[in-house]
Amino acid sequence: MKVRVFIFIIFLFESTYAQNIAPDFTITDINGVTRNLYSELNNNKTVVLDFFSTNCGSCISGIPILEDIWQSYGSNGDSLWVWGVEVNGITDSAIIAFQNQYPFSYPVFGTYTDDIIVPLYNVTYTPQYWVVCPSYSMKFVSISNLDEAIKGCKESLPVNEFYIENNNSWFVFENNKLNLFVDNNYYPAKLYVYNLFGKIINVFEISDNSQIINLNNLTSGVFFISFLTSKGNALNGKILKCNF
Repeated sequence: MKVRVFIFIIFLFESTYAQNIAPDFTITDINGVTRNLYSELNNNKTVVLDFFSTNCGSCISGIPILEDIWQSYGSNGDSLWVWGVEVNGITDSAIIAFQNQYPFSYPVFGTYTDDIIVPLYNVTYTPQYWVVCPSYSMKFVSISNLDEAIKGCKESLPVNEFYIENNNSWFVFENNKLNLFVDNNYYPAKLYVYNLFGKIINVFEISDNSQIINLNNLTSGVFFISFLTSKGNALNGKILKCNF
């Protein structure tokens, strides 16, 4: 009986993490380049987050695997990023020394001056690996399952011509109503509304772009929306609901 309960807890933990929506963040790498997660996702890119510490043996052993993934999929960030994030708040110069000792070429970030990403992703140990898909969904994976998770993102990607760089350009949200600006060729469709934890709050069946979606039932806060078309395309966005 105890074994069954333990297995259920593990399954529940993995299922919960698998359905999470990635929190957005902006961070500057050790070379002074500032990057924003959602900007990269909106450009149809997958982002692998490697939360590491320089005194972690398992983190060091994972570097060659991450570098191989970076060279195979990303290299210039054309379709995928690998972002290393040092979580213990050491200086950039110390991270550079670590990089020289264990060479890798993917972007790396420190948290010496800004550690908001650590509590945002609840990083309590290292290494931790997250694969974030262009749909904003993120999956907690082991180093051995990174490649499979990345391919899972690619298989579910929307077609390029229907993926809009500005993720809020296909709708307007005002007065608790959502107006869509999507070509009628992509209907019928479904609109999903998620909270920050990835839980589905609403699902709307939409027949054409003349429909106005009423979101009066939402509480105040940030929500994610996903427009899934009958042709298998997807658009993603973020809305801020304020109740006065």
